[in-house]
Amino acid sequence: MRKVLTIICAAIATGMVFTGCGKSIEVELVYPEDGAVVSSIVTLYAEVFNTVATRTEFYIDDSLHCTVLIEPYECLWSTYDLDDNSVHEIYVIAYDRDVTIDTSPVVQVTVMNGSVRFADDFEMYLPFGYPYPTWYNIWHGMDTAYVTDYVAHSGNQSFRLGGSSQYPRVDAVDLVLDDVNLLTYEYSVMVSDSTTGTQTGFFVFISPDLGAVVNGVQFNFEDGYIHVRGVYDYNTGQPWFQDTWYNVRVEVDYDSLFMAVWFDDSLIVSGLHAASRDTSSIFMLATQFAGGGIAYYDDIYIMSGENFDASRPVVIDERQGIR
Repeated sequence: MRKVLTIICAAIATGMVFTGCGKSIEVELVYPEDGAVVSSIVTLYAEVFNTVATRTEFYIDDSLHCTVLIEPYECLWSTYDLDDNSVHEIYVIAYDRDVTIDTSPVVQVTVMNGSVRFADDFEMYLPFGYPYPTWYNIWHGMDTAYVTDYVAHSGNQSFRLGGSSQYPRVDAVDLVLDDVNLLTYEYSVMVSDSTTGTQTGFFVFISPDLGAVVNGVQFNFEDGYIHVRGVYDYNTGQPWFQDTWYNVRVEVDYDSLFMAVWFDDSLIVSGLHAASRDTSSIFMLATQFAGGGIAYYDDIYIMSGENFDASRPVVIDERQGIR
């Protein structure tokens, strides 16, 4: 039940009256609106009237989602891990110091993402901040990863990752793939120097300090070629260069366990043996191991379904890679 506290004013002996007297302090969830259909990454936005709250808490399905200490009272909510047509309740509690001053009415929204499993162009985050709560860190590298507005493939911002010579920088997002038989993901990437490459795909923990990538793509800085890793590693013989944006598309058929990869709209490999869906649902962006440079990622797009026969044969020797 909503509760509104009213400021009770009293006149001072001199006759002075406080300017806020008689006004109700209210908090309202402005966006999304009640009954809305939402998708992707949603900005939750609230307003507090007739005072300045020292803290606002956003609740989703009665669980605390985020806490905001200053204006604007807003935070991000990723809906990609929720079922289509699921209904969720959102409300906000505003505080003056540690005292509750108001609770907003409950807003109900319906989630609908369709075939899109995840997407991020990094435009919604504050520059020089981490893209939380959408992404999370696995390995710190140089302990530098943030959204930058200095470099972008499209729009104004991208995700900057800094690796070290001891550890790559690895950041990830968890996907829900239980009902996915065909998966397509696309991304744009640029390496800013010659001391690192990139690794993108699905992350598998081997130990706390060791991991592997499956159904992914590597820009290998040691030989300057693009490698594709399904179950095993294949050198495609396709060169790449620093300070250049590239577009990569990967399609994985979890039924046939084959994958195909495009590089700037050109098919560079297909018929590559892929790891099963159950191997990993952790989608990762990373610098290359033993590289200390900087990589930029932008325009991440992951969906169920494909437009290509990923089992289409190419000339592959599993012992020596692609000829």
